[in-house]
Amino acid sequence: MVKISLVYTRKAEINNGEDLENWQNSKNYLQQAVEIFEKAQRLDLVIQYINDLGEIFRHLKAWNDLENLAQKSLKLSENLETFHGTSLQPSQIMWLGQNYGFLAEVALENQDYPKANQYAQQAIDILTKIPNLPSQAYSQYRLFISRSQVGLGEISPAIQTLETAKNQSYHQYNPKLYIAILEKLSFLYFQEKQYLKAFNLKQEKLQIEQQYGFRAFVGASYLNPQRQIINTPLLGEQKGIENLENIGTIAREISASGREQDVKRLRERIAGTQHKLTVIHGQSGVGKSSILQGGLIPALQQEPIGERNAVPIYLRVYTNWIELLGEHLKSTKSTKSTNDQLSLHSTKTIIQQLRKNADKYLLTVLIFDQFEEFFFVYTDKIQRKPFYDFFRICLDIPFVKIVLSLREDYLHYLLELDRLVDLTVTNNNILDKDIRYYLGNFSPPDAQTVIQSLTEKTQFYLQTELITELVKELAGDMGEVRPIELQIVGTQLQTEQITTLAKYREFGNKEKLVEKFLEDVIKDCGSEHEQVARLVLYLLTDENNTRPLKTKDELVVQLPASENLDLVLILNIFVASGLVLLLPESPADRYQLVHDYLVEFIRQQQGNELLAKLAQAQAELQQEKEAKQIIETARIKAEAQIKEGQKRLKLSSRLAAGLVVIAGMVSVYSFNQFREADIAKQATKLEQSGVNVFRQFQLEELPSLVAAIQNGKTLKTLVKNSPLDKYPTISPIYALNNILDNIKERNQFKGHQGFVNSVSFSPDGKTIAT
Repeated sequence: MVKISLVYTRKAEINNGEDLENWQNSKNYLQQAVEIFEKAQRLDLVIQYINDLGEIFRHLKAWNDLENLAQKSLKLSENLETFHGTSLQPSQIMWLGQNYGFLAEVALENQDYPKANQYAQQAIDILTKIPNLPSQAYSQYRLFISRSQVGLGEISPAIQTLETAKNQSYHQYNPKLYIAILEKLSFLYFQEKQYLKAFNLKQEKLQIEQQYGFRAFVGASYLNPQRQIINTPLLGEQKGIENLENIGTIAREISASGREQDVKRLRERIAGTQHKLTVIHGQSGVGKSSILQGGLIPALQQEPIGERNAVPIYLRVYTNWIELLGEHLKSTKSTKSTNDQLSLHSTKTIIQQLRKNADKYLLTVLIFDQFEEFFFVYTDKIQRKPFYDFFRICLDIPFVKIVLSLREDYLHYLLELDRLVDLTVTNNNILDKDIRYYLGNFSPPDAQTVIQSLTEKTQFYLQTELITELVKELAGDMGEVRPIELQIVGTQLQTEQITTLAKYREFGNKEKLVEKFLEDVIKDCGSEHEQVARLVLYLLTDENNTRPLKTKDELVVQLPASENLDLVLILNIFVASGLVLLLPESPADRYQLVHDYLVEFIRQQQGNELLAKLAQAQAELQQEKEAKQIIETARIKAEAQIKEGQKRLKLSSRLAAGLVVIAGMVSVYSFNQFREADIAKQATKLEQSGVNVFRQFQLEELPSLVAAIQNGKTLKTLVKNSPLDKYPTISPIYALNNILDNIKERNQFKGHQGFVNSVSFSPDGKTIAT
């Protein structure tokens, strides 16, 4: 009965765990087997299989049954002769911890979050009694703890718990658990408005699902090698579970599409002695990165080339290419045993290691993907020269091959290599037809084969008529199918669960599927950014229904000023999703919408509202420009007036100072020593006051006039008995005269609030009525 149950379990798992009928059959047979073991008092067999029954209850969502089973198992543990704390065997400790995990999951389903947290923590505490237990064993319970923390409103701790679970998990051993962690973590980051983190986790989840056959299509992401789950037990002999490598096989998409022939040809070029260099080129979206990562690399790793094992070193980021290349070379399984103490942080040490690899019967394949980006990271040939020299030396090292992959519209950049270094291996003709390897789109028959193969192997069965119709629409007038478009449309079919031609036509057509993809990406930017995201897409189209290339700065000036802060986030998500192409350029990167047929939809969707928004942004921009121009003109004029005023003030100040000195000398004969000193002090203050009054006038006219008059009165009092009363001090009087010549203000009343319509004076002139 146990074996029959296992057969049904396997059938259910093949169907991605959604086959309830097979799960039910598996439960029936295993339940009967456990009951027989109980009657026979075979406690060892009960313990061996009862938790397998619990896993089946989980799949069936039979929570009451699962709770009863877990409680029953905990009672059984009390009957174990070895149940005395740490005297339990590791397998029994694992079994006991699993039961607390069952109880934690039941509590989560019942929304009893404190109890769920308690049970999950108990499971972890129990497992810590097993020495050297791999961290993977704790991941399921950390997921339960994070869910309980969310239920208790503890979002930040929940994120930290999930990050720990993710960092200590390995998808090779339990991909479904790893996917569940990614999904929950992405959801929480999105809720916390960390949209880019959430989106990147969502993309990683899609890639893992594709690698292990849980998903037929991967959208705009590049393909990865197919992988098999490593069924390594968590107990028993451990040889570093985290360090085991899971070498993948060629991706199904490549095997099914005729691209396997391309992989075979590329492998043969590398295996032969004729081709030291291969330049793969093609349009954007044809799958260059996918054929390298999902095809060529696993093909090189699967079996030796002659007497040598191939060591592919893959690089697609060039900001610090020497260090990255050294780290990748050092970390490969074939070389890391000798490189643990070796620093590969210079071209010299990397070249030394490449020579050592050749001596150790290794064939090193240096793969530089998306190589066009190298030219935009290093903008002049002086910066590029070290790579060119390294490139030339590598081509001369035995058993080292180089693969460059780049978009065909950037091929001409490689001509600089021919000019700056002597590439004898290529006869100084790096673009020779014998060196280049062209990669194109799918033919319609190949595209049909790809769809059939992918959907059948993931149990996402599509009606033949639907596949035929879909390929026809994808091929269009061009008669070719772009791989990236096939993946995007396929992803939307799977998301919407469209499997028949009738349902497809009810939904719309190919364009509608791509529009839905577009809408999903916009939503990934966050609800508060949706309007800006639509504006950005609109700006990446024009009235001629084409896709203009635009830099970030060009987009900034066309967006409302208040919304520019969201632009970087939106562009990053658009590019990562495959909706927008990032075209590295110098001096600034440019962005372009990925599909022509999206243009019309984007321009029609909420067109009036988007146009109004853009018109408002343009009006704001124009007003800002005009205001800046007015301010600049006023600034220039003010600076000129200030300079002229400063010249006059300088002259008047000197004259005033001289007159004050004379006044001080005359006052000696009219006042005593104390009075004389006081007058001199007042005169100095008065002279400075004249300077300040004129400066004040540039800001306030009438208050400056009042201050100037007061200074004049003070001056008169100061020198009234002096012959100098014929020659008033220049600085205050100059300030007063200048104000009278230039004053424009008419009325101002101190202490009065509101408008003044009329004024009446008292006969003595001391009282004013308004």
